[in-house]
Amino acid sequence: MLIFSNGMPKSGSTLARNYLFYLMQFCYGADPLSPLKSLAERGEIKLVGSFVSGLDDSAMKAMLKASSPATPIIAKCHQPLTKEFSDCINDGAKVVYTYRHPFDIILSSRDHAERTSQSKMPQFQGFAEDDFAMRTVKRYCQVALEWKDCPGACLVRYEDLVPDPATTLSKVCSELNLPASKDHVAATIAQELRVRAPGISQFNTGKTYRFRREMDKDLLASCQAELRDEVLALGYSIE
Repeated sequence: MLIFSNGMPKSGSTLARNYLFYLMQFCYGADPLSPLKSLAERGEIKLVGSFVSGLDDSAMKAMLKASSPATPIIAKCHQPLTKEFSDCINDGAKVVYTYRHPFDIILSSRDHAERTSQSKMPQFQGFAEDDFAMRTVKRYCQVALEWKDCPGACLVRYEDLVPDPATTLSKVCSELNLPASKDHVAATIAQELRVRAPGISQFNTGKTYRFRREMDKDLLASCQAELRDEVLALGYSIE
């Protein structure tokens, strides 16, 4: 079994990946990261932690070939819906795609930029500028809407996953045909809580609809004007 934990940046794709990782361990008794490490060592994929990048046709085929019930794979990525991805889904891969209110993605990305300003993680630094933030999130939304229309994608809202992981994970397991029991789901949630050790930074704080409390009125008005269509298409309110 090959599952991609895909999604909009800052939408809980890492949390979803962690939950899926533990679920697959409990269901299959195997390490879903081990096959990825072997593929990376052979140069067949690009892997940083559990994050896979450069997913071309050959990399996806290699991952499909390496996966099985005995060697399940869960891979995190932020990828658009390409032809290669569609072919991979048609060949048996599964995709869990997380999404979040676009206004909150702007706020979370700004937090990320502030907390990594002195590090080698420059990809969020532009979010300090309003125009950059709205333009970039509009692009995220357009990618998300393509996945929203993909028949093979299991869609997960951040606003559902964070406050009610048990119900959300049960639905995910049903859609993915994972043989997970209620005990598996409970153990998965407990394990994720255990590894969130005190002192370890979490870039997402677990807050939902932050923009209603935290976004200044000028930026909110600009977001409502510039991102209205995308927000509504994703099923959210601009208010």
